[in-house]
Amino acid sequence: MGPLNLDLLRQVIDPRICSFTLTPIKTGAAPSIVYRVALFGNEGHPPLPSLILKVIAPRWPNDPWGEVREFSFYREILPLLSLRSPQVHYLGHDERSGARMILMEDLSTHFRFFPPDHAWSRQEMQCLLRSYALLHIDGRAALPIQEQRAWLAPRHERRWTPEGVLPMAEELSARGIWSPIPKLGLLLERTAAEGARWSDWPVTLLHCDGYSPNFAMPQDLEQEGILIDWEMMSWGHAELDLAYLFMQPFCSAREIDRAEALEYYWARRRMRDGTAPRRNERMALQAYADALLAISQIPVAYRVACSPFPSGSEQGQYWEAMFKVLNLRLQEMSETTFR
Repeated sequence: MGPLNLDLLRQVIDPRICSFTLTPIKTGAAPSIVYRVALFGNEGHPPLPSLILKVIAPRWPNDPWGEVREFSFYREILPLLSLRSPQVHYLGHDERSGARMILMEDLSTHFRFFPPDHAWSRQEMQCLLRSYALLHIDGRAALPIQEQRAWLAPRHERRWTPEGVLPMAEELSARGIWSPIPKLGLLLERTAAEGARWSDWPVTLLHCDGYSPNFAMPQDLEQEGILIDWEMMSWGHAELDLAYLFMQPFCSAREIDRAEALEYYWARRRMRDGTAPRRNERMALQAYADALLAISQIPVAYRVACSPFPSGSEQGQYWEAMFKVLNLRLQEMSETTFR
């Protein structure tokens, strides 16, 4: 649990704290655990508000910067954004274990947190899109200079080749995890060739994990919600964040009109910074981002298939759903693009 102790809590929260308890509430796919911290004061004092503690383990597999990403976001990036956010009480590093710790406000008393399979309503989706629009506007200026972005892996840069990815997809089909995708090779070739068209398009900060548990929904949906869980954050085209909203494993956008939602997002962008790309450009870049995001997940799906998460674990449930969604999305894009 890193450096969390009673002395620290008394120092940064309240000197009246006599004891505390930890209750695990979430285990990330990467080595991180989120706890709710219940605080207890002296008898006769009013109850103390609970806190949220995120403990981030060192040495992440397949991600050398994973252990510092969210920590660095709260320390370096968040102060540059106008996004509403939880109050961060402490950012710490335990030199003995190497674990990093983020101690912050517990939003659950004033915001709603929905389960992964919650279906967003139109108003809930608009609330989420407003937060993304604000992130993507502010994120352009908040993005560190190129030489200081090593901890932010770019999502818009292609790190796969058609000849490298296609055998992985075929193996997933051979194992019975996926249905075959006959025209996937064509989609791979087209997406690889189209990248140069968008190489000079504006980039921004990305959240990269837009599903229900990672958004604190306000009671009044006209108010601003709060994006949480920044351990997957990155940078690239804003359309990649929008693509994930409609490709996340538990299909929270299943009752949402995608075209209407994207128009709403860009309307908010225009209201905020006065400009937006032409509609045909937006549609073309969104189609490219949809394909790029889906294809970039094929190597991850293949790796998970080779080394599955424990059955019944949060990660296992995530990928059980993600396999199906990703397979269907790739089939749809392959068929609609190459009829």
